[in-house]
Amino acid sequence: MRITVFVAAAALLGGLYYVQESPEVKQKIKHTFSRENLFEVKFKNPEKQKEFEKNKSSLFYPDSKS
Repeated sequence: MRITVFVAAAALLGGLYYVQESPEVKQKIKHTFSRENLFEVKFKNPEKQKEFEKNKSSLFYPDSKS
């Protein structure tokens, strides 16, 4: 039991170290969690994307079109 916990903790710490030290992984994480990717709605269908862009409004000012 103790060895299993130790091995799991070592694997977790090793994985965290790898993510912090690897520049390509760091860049992928930064890109994935960027403001553009988190807050922008993206549709696979271009027609739906155009319709969304046409009809979207501001979150704080419902009467305005952005």
